[in-house]
Amino acid sequence: MEKTNHSLPLDEQSQKILYELLDGDKKISHFLPIANNSYHTLRNKIKKLKEAGLIKTMEKRRYGDKGPKTIVVSLTERGKVVAEQLRNAEKLAKLTPEEIERFKRMRALIHVNVYEDHITIMDIGWEDERVVNIYARPKGDVVYFWCDVDEDTDCYHIQYMFANPKLSDFVRAWIERNGFKLAKIYQKYVDKYWA
Repeated sequence: MEKTNHSLPLDEQSQKILYELLDGDKKISHFLPIANNSYHTLRNKIKKLKEAGLIKTMEKRRYGDKGPKTIVVSLTERGKVVAEQLRNAEKLAKLTPEEIERFKRMRALIHVNVYEDHITIMDIGWEDERVVNIYARPKGDVVYFWCDVDEDTDCYHIQYMFANPKLSDFVRAWIERNGFKLAKIYQKYVDKYWA
């Protein structure tokens, strides 16, 4: 059984080798330019990456047992994860401060549960996540919705409730079943998502 060294030998040349392998297996000779055309340097890089459990090599012969051998290099599962994480980190490092701020403001909304009097949504951001409850608030025969996070009757959580097909189907059926009319402030969402 081969010994695995779990420290990561990830200098710039080694990272380039991992990035190249994300596109598929390659002959060892493919990486010579990365190692400044030094076979000795390349052999050491490959050896260290292999010891770290990031790559594996396989010998292939072109013409049966007696033909010239070619060494093919491929990523291990661990190597794929490391290479993808490195690539993602490199992309994030290239973001401008304005782009980072924009990403920090981005949010993902996920429908969690539907109850008779409210809907629960998970609101996930770059640095936080929060549970949002949207309550039905009838006033006579007209129904409004109240977001407990934004403390408002019209916010992007409520817009999401109208835009999400499963939630909007539930809301429509609930309004019909209870004989309510939808408040006029939601007409823009009805026109956009229910038409």
